[in-house]
Amino acid sequence: MLKLLGTILIIGATGLWGLGRSRVYGQYAGFLQDLLFGLEALETEVRYRQSSLEEGFLRVGALMSGRSAARLFIGATRYLESHREALPQEGLLAGIDQSRELIPAGEPLRAYLESFALSIGKGDLKAQQQVFALLRGQISQCLAGALKRQEKEEKLWRYLGFSGGVVIVILLV
Repeated sequence: MLKLLGTILIIGATGLWGLGRSRVYGQYAGFLQDLLFGLEALETEVRYRQSSLEEGFLRVGALMSGRSAARLFIGATRYLESHREALPQEGLLAGIDQSRELIPAGEPLRAYLESFALSIGKGDLKAQQQVFALLRGQISQCLAGALKRQEKEEKLWRYLGFSGGVVIVILLV
């Protein structure tokens, strides 16, 4: 009876460990989905409400409160509030820098966001729409790749966790 209980606890613990590891891969996909939502909200602020970028960052940050990508917009707002003479592009770059731990190494998203930050606020309304559309397409590509990777890695870690528990039990018995 005691061996059975130990077996169940070992397999359960390693299975939960595998499930916990697998959830890490869903966080990046969630960040990208939140970022797409925030980008659309910022475009709405700039395009239809005729808000300045500073106001747009503030409103989008408040709208996205509690979401992972809110850090980017809130960081931009805080930077612009503390550096009155700074350009909105500098604020957005500061917000991107504050969100760096949410972007895995080797992902092109950071370069896409920095390119967007350097080109936002320059040009007429049509040029702004093109910049937003370009970034939206780039983030959508990153999201598609992240969802594929998430599915593959989640499955791997779940199976690895339970299989590892079975191996430990076999070695102990």
